[in-house]
Amino acid sequence: MKTQVHIHCASGRCLDKEPSMILAVGKTRYIIEAPDNLSRNFLSNYFKPDDVAAIFTTRLFPYSVGISSFSDVIQKKVPIIGPSELNNMSSLLGESYGMLKNSYEDQKINVQVLKLSKSLSFIVNIKEIPGGFCYEMAKSLGVADETQIKKLSKRETVILPDGTEITPEMVFKPNINTFKILILDITQLEDLQLLPNLSDFETIIHFTDPSIMILDEYKSRFQHRTNICFFNTQYYYYKSDLFYERFATSIGFDPLCIETNDDVPEGFINLKSKESYILIPKSKSPLSEIKDYQKPTEIEGKLPQCNSITILGSFSKSPNSFRCVSGYLLSTPYGFVLFDCGCGTLLQIYRKFGHKIGNEILSQLKVISISHSHPDHILGLPNLLITRTKVSNEKLILFAPKEVKKMIYEINSNITNTNVDFLPYSSTKIFNINFDFQEVTHRVQCYATKASYDDFSFIFSGDRDSNGLKIDKLGPCDILLHECTFLDKEKDKADFYIHSCLSNVLNEGKNVGARNLLLTHFSQRYSTNLLKTDDKDTLFVIDFLTIPLKISDEDFERIKNAISNTEL
Repeated sequence: MKTQVHIHCASGRCLDKEPSMILAVGKTRYIIEAPDNLSRNFLSNYFKPDDVAAIFTTRLFPYSVGISSFSDVIQKKVPIIGPSELNNMSSLLGESYGMLKNSYEDQKINVQVLKLSKSLSFIVNIKEIPGGFCYEMAKSLGVADETQIKKLSKRETVILPDGTEITPEMVFKPNINTFKILILDITQLEDLQLLPNLSDFETIIHFTDPSIMILDEYKSRFQHRTNICFFNTQYYYYKSDLFYERFATSIGFDPLCIETNDDVPEGFINLKSKESYILIPKSKSPLSEIKDYQKPTEIEGKLPQCNSITILGSFSKSPNSFRCVSGYLLSTPYGFVLFDCGCGTLLQIYRKFGHKIGNEILSQLKVISISHSHPDHILGLPNLLITRTKVSNEKLILFAPKEVKKMIYEINSNITNTNVDFLPYSSTKIFNINFDFQEVTHRVQCYATKASYDDFSFIFSGDRDSNGLKIDKLGPCDILLHECTFLDKEKDKADFYIHSCLSNVLNEGKNVGARNLLLTHFSQRYSTNLLKTDDKDTLFVIDFLTIPLKISDEDFERIKNAISNTEL
């Protein structure tokens, strides 16, 4: 059996993704770059996490911030080869990883680390690969019987009808002794002088930013090689994209933002999400392209309607191709407030609103309120806070547990000053917005939050056992956004995991005095067609949905019906 070596693009470069790649040597997988949403991208490509042998990252930001989210889906310790600063970033690494600094070797590859000015690059040596069975060679030797063909492919000798003996050595290609790949992340042109002899490499893979790659000095260095890169592309990649587009069309909402940059250097291969490229054995058509994806026309983003809440993620535990995890953006006349920040939250902002408007939202982000320290509520913070420093020097107020303080300290010490001020969970007024808190019952300390200003009010429940500490003291409100992890038939699981089920949440909405109740944080066991309720003032949210705080009954019913009638 032949061993195939190929690279698979787990995520290309576009609004809601940074590039990440899987190097596959036989059945063994190596992750190259671990940006935000790594777990979502990996699982969306139907790879098994436990097939991963190692993770390689060239920089702390943006290529290491997704490591911790991946720890939720993998069941073993995985070595990480990356910047030495990762040793000081336990909040990025999680508990499921071991660290290696300068090199890596196993039975299939050995990797040398090349230190550049502000990043790493990797020299990957694929070890001896057994030659593959050649069907054409067998046919040319007179082997016509398919049973004998099958035996030969299993390295068994066969005897032809005329008595000729055909051995496996006669129909297998020679072993490939070595195959070298250079994985590059150039942050400044001076790094080009630090590169090894490029003629030693069969393939060069460029994680270098496109703004550098398009420069003549860069392009001219990489002629006459297989060059693979990641330029901005956008198409419907996640199921949530398709779902929201159909929903938005049916209801008259703004579609998702689309931005592209197809200025790929001549001779370079631009790998898009879910595409693969075969390295061994050599193929006449090595690129496996996505032929039937839907590529929309470019659309500029718009700021969300003032006095509204936008759902950036509605799943629990970990994201999948249909939903991201907890993140909710409140738009007010006094700036934006973010409730929870699970992995991928920033990328969901960019996907919904585009880079220009997304950065404007970041610059006007005044407060983040984190309900509790579970990973699906906090692991998007590094990417969002680091990116925010590029567009704003203003202080950001953060209500968060002590575990988040440790994360911020590590970022401030090793990457950049995030300009964050921590405040305790106590009633306060910030930028004309009143914040009130109520501790709720969960497996860890958790708080519900109310934001009220002018004549508007919004409550976010956090994760909670609705039979425990009540939140009715925070009411009344225009909208209550409440976790509904389980439906009533799994009430026993809700009690066991200290979460809420549907009937309890409906009662809580009435007790709080919420005009409308939005349900979120669903268990992954439920498909969208199961997430329904007859209560006219209640709906199960979808990612990217924006709801005005004082929505009319007619508009609420229209949106609810559109969600119910929209299927993938």
